[in-house]
Amino acid sequence: MTKVSKLRGQKLTDEIERICQEYISKDPRVARITRSLIQRKLGQSSRSTLVGERGKLIDHYADQQRRNFNITKTGIRKKTDDEKLVKLRIENEHLKRERDQAVADYASIMNGLKMKGINLEDVLYPIFNPHE
Repeated sequence: MTKVSKLRGQKLTDEIERICQEYISKDPRVARITRSLIQRKLGQSSRSTLVGERGKLIDHYADQQRRNFNITKTGIRKKTDDEKLVKLRIENEHLKRERDQAVADYASIMNGLKMKGINLEDVLYPIFNPHE
């Protein structure tokens, strides 16, 4: 038989806030704020008291906990701006190397054509005047 909760009204709301404050700084992948967690902590057998304004309060704390750890509702960790910046810098360096290699290959082709005596203007005409 389950015990009857002695918490009612504002005392119940205050206890919900206390539990949420306790868990808000914990990683949601380990200790996620949910209505089920609050129900267990309060020793209740029914979640009927955790609806309406109290439910919105719990959802607000759960959202705040996820935001603190950059985690989406599905549990996927979002990258921080610094992590995105590092990734973009690495990608930028890679693209610069590819560009430099393409320019070197282009110069090599042009030098080879010049050595064979081929008119570069005729060969490269489609590149420089693509719409004509």
